[in-house]
Amino acid sequence: MIFECVFLNGTVGAGKTTTADALSKQVSQSGVHNAIIDLDDIRRSWPAPAGDPFNHELELRNLAVLVANYREAGAERIILAGVVEVRSELARYRAAVQSERMFVARLVVDPDVVKARLLQRHAGDPEAIDWHLDRAVQLEHILDEAECDDEVFDTTNRSAAEVAASIRARLGW
Repeated sequence: MIFECVFLNGTVGAGKTTTADALSKQVSQSGVHNAIIDLDDIRRSWPAPAGDPFNHELELRNLAVLVANYREAGAERIILAGVVEVRSELARYRAAVQSERMFVARLVVDPDVVKARLLQRHAGDPEAIDWHLDRAVQLEHILDEAECDDEVFDTTNRSAAEVAASIRARLGW
């Protein structure tokens, strides 16, 4: 089975966006029309509604519209970078990407590497560093328990290109 969509799932600092970029580059080089959607980017709105602190509902509505536009433009493969914390939400993501064939690739990474990445990413913003470091630990536990993933890929000692190649091979892309 060829999957039309891959959802790169993982805690903050796991390498989702970087791996999505590398995967898109590899897929593009093979001549396959694809689109990347960073789910963080399509849910940024303030203030978030009460009861939905991460704007999940907005994310899903925006995702459906973006995917429809990308499909109309010819995208054969959709690459998502984000977080799915609850298994029951997978059906809603599949509906939004217009495909039952969505592969969820969990990216994991050593906690010390996450810390180094987050310290670099949020240098000069101690509040953001503290929040992201706390969220990384919390989210890793949530994702472990959720069991949303089809396969796990360790990004600790591998380049984004290497991880992307492994995912691409697994997907048959």
